[in-house]
Amino acid sequence: MLKHNTETMNLRKIDFYLLGLIIISFFARFWHLSDWSLSNDELSAISRLNYNSLKDLVYYGVMTNDMHPAGVQVFLYYWTKCFEITEFWLRFPFALAGVIAVVYFYLLLKKIFSKEAAFLGGLFIALLQFTVLYSQLARPYSPGLLFVMMFAYYWYAFFIEDNKKLITMFLFGASAVLAAITHNYSFLVVLIMGISGLVFMNKSKILPLLITVVASFVVYLPNFKVFYFQMGIGGVGGWLGKPKNDWIIDFLYFSFNQSLIIAIVALVLFAISIYYIIKNPISKSKMPLLFLFWFIVSFLIGFYYSRLKNPILQYSTLVFTFPFLIAFIVYGIDLLKEKLKKVAIICIAVICSYSFVFEQTSFKESTFGDFKGLAKEIVELNKTYKSDSIERIIQLNNPNYINFYLKKEGSTLEFSQYINHGEEEKLIELKKIVQNSNKPYFMDSYLLYQPSIIEDIISSEYPYIIYNTSKLGYTVRLFSRKSNQGEKLPLLEINNDFESADCWTSKIVLDTVNPINGIKSFIMSDSLMYGPTIRIPYSDLKNANYFIASVDFIADTVLADVSMDCTISNADSTLSWQSRPFRYFDKAGKLSKLIYSLDLPSGIKSTDIVSFYISNAKLETVKIDDFNIKFYRK
Repeated sequence: MLKHNTETMNLRKIDFYLLGLIIISFFARFWHLSDWSLSNDELSAISRLNYNSLKDLVYYGVMTNDMHPAGVQVFLYYWTKCFEITEFWLRFPFALAGVIAVVYFYLLLKKIFSKEAAFLGGLFIALLQFTVLYSQLARPYSPGLLFVMMFAYYWYAFFIEDNKKLITMFLFGASAVLAAITHNYSFLVVLIMGISGLVFMNKSKILPLLITVVASFVVYLPNFKVFYFQMGIGGVGGWLGKPKNDWIIDFLYFSFNQSLIIAIVALVLFAISIYYIIKNPISKSKMPLLFLFWFIVSFLIGFYYSRLKNPILQYSTLVFTFPFLIAFIVYGIDLLKEKLKKVAIICIAVICSYSFVFEQTSFKESTFGDFKGLAKEIVELNKTYKSDSIERIIQLNNPNYINFYLKKEGSTLEFSQYINHGEEEKLIELKKIVQNSNKPYFMDSYLLYQPSIIEDIISSEYPYIIYNTSKLGYTVRLFSRKSNQGEKLPLLEINNDFESADCWTSKIVLDTVNPINGIKSFIMSDSLMYGPTIRIPYSDLKNANYFIASVDFIADTVLADVSMDCTISNADSTLSWQSRPFRYFDKAGKLSKLIYSLDLPSGIKSTDIVSFYISNAKLETVKIDDFNIKFYRK
């Protein structure tokens, strides 16, 4: 009987809510951890590990080539010396940090709310795709989240519970330093929290806090040089756009799995929390309000800094304070009666679990790209068509990113161009690659996006696409000089070979002595700013949603500003205008072909007019022929 009572007492000491959260968090973060490709940022971090000394790593791998503190990169430097660089082992410590972050978050909420509310808060962080995703990436987000949650736990112990034990103060300071050397935004968060804690100060706390702050600063000093240098650079504003006014709405919808049901649940819980605060004395609601304050202030600082100075705000930067928003949201659950509270928690757990399993399967690849899948596709295609017969280009920030996976496939394939965002010099470089290649095939590969003009330049010499696969994380296309299959028939084709009297313009200058094709070609002279023009009501285009236009041309000199333009207009104004410059296609005195492909906008109306014309802004001379436009529906 005594033994039975002892076992019962031991079982009661087990926190089954916490145990459940650990199991759920572990499963969510380690499930398929190694199945999806390393991201651009992870491959970037790997490429910045190849240094012979810690000093070189910090200077070349962090200060001059990154915008994060040195903490995670230094950790990876030693971690990868002990473990193989695979998806699983690279991400393992980060996924584990994500699990521990959930534990600290639950333990913090349990001090303030009921166990049920703490469990619900932990459940959201354990299962929402936002926190799961950034706990799986081998980047600073998961450790930064862990250290912020640790800091919040010991912040509460010190400022609210008046716990000044040595171990508490040590972990309080250590978590602050670790947050500071992990990510600059997690550093900002602990500063906000630390300053807000001064509201709860008394005389007995001054000395231990002062000692902890000084000791923490001394430990942080080696990273200060990195921080100062990076702040002098100014951040990532070169590629990150300024946030729009509705950025926070998009973020919140994203953070709740882009699920309308979960968003509604969160909104209802938020409203209940507001009601609970109104109903209760402010003294009982100080921590929920402080949680909300931490989230809002961290967002506003990032938002206005990004709008007024330099863009830094991304979804990932709010991962460190998102749990505080969740803490405020679940606060109101304690207003419900016990039975209703448990029913609500079970229902929310089922909804979150369903969303986690079924509503986010494609998110990772569509967001970060699939380097692994891209490499396999490239290798297989080069085996099928023989690598020596294929000219290759790929859109990547760094060749090392694709080489990492090509090496795993046993390949050493190289590419003629690795990056092309549509810059003038890159497009000219691509034109030379295409025109100088003597290979029968041309491969174009990219992740997520590339400018449409790249396909057009390739098509000017390789007009047939014989292989085309577009998956969630990448696209691979193989162009050929010869077709191995029938061409897709257009819905409508319009052609002007300038052999008839209708030249689409009243200003006609024709070459009948040395025409390009047939017996006549049209000459854009140095007195003609606008050449042949065709205007077509969209109602005549048979519901087409994209076109491929082309024109043959010869110019004695390199053309500076001749282009084929496409406009969409209505009776009142021009709705859109885009152009394709001749200079990306010309062969300097030889017969050339311009290709122009474009998707028509989805909102186009039957009364809108689609126009095509040749523009000659600098009044140059060029001979053109076979102005052709084909309309298709995808």
